[in-house]
Amino acid sequence: MSGLAASLRQIHCRSLASGDRRGLVEAPSRTTMPRPAIPASLTAITDAADVRFNGDRPWDLRVHNRALYGRLLRHGSLALGDGYVNGDWDCDRIDELICRLLQADGNRPLSPGARLRDAAVQLRERISNPQSRQRAFVVGKRHYDIDPRVYAAMLAAAVTGARPTT
Repeated sequence: MSGLAASLRQIHCRSLASGDRRGLVEAPSRTTMPRPAIPASLTAITDAADVRFNGDRPWDLRVHNRALYGRLLRHGSLALGDGYVNGDWDCDRIDELICRLLQADGNRPLSPGARLRDAAVQLRERISNPQSRQRAFVVGKRHYDIDPRVYAAMLAAAVTGARPTT
């Protein structure tokens, strides 16, 4: 480790030691730059799924934006998807990563606030569910009672590979 990197790590460790580190673990470092502390609730989920933050296995998350940790705590799996689209993290085998996280029940809300919001949404949906047998027929008519010429044009295009003419 170079002298500058060692100095930065010492400064980082001192700053962590001066603050409250309860519930935090240090991220494994793949570079000489110090990594932020990862909340223990996130590492509990990833440990159960055999996934590491900034690990070297194909299904490990490589985090590019440390703000991702807080968003994961607040918004759970939605933040994971948004973070991937935004380039906050990447992974060589995203299919394996998602499979492991789902098998470990990693899509449940993490923070008490997120769990409370999730429970409130579920309660609201049960109380004010707009679905009913009568409404199902209205929705079905709107979506499926289409002029047969539209279906014929779509099928002709699918069979011949041509674009439908209007």
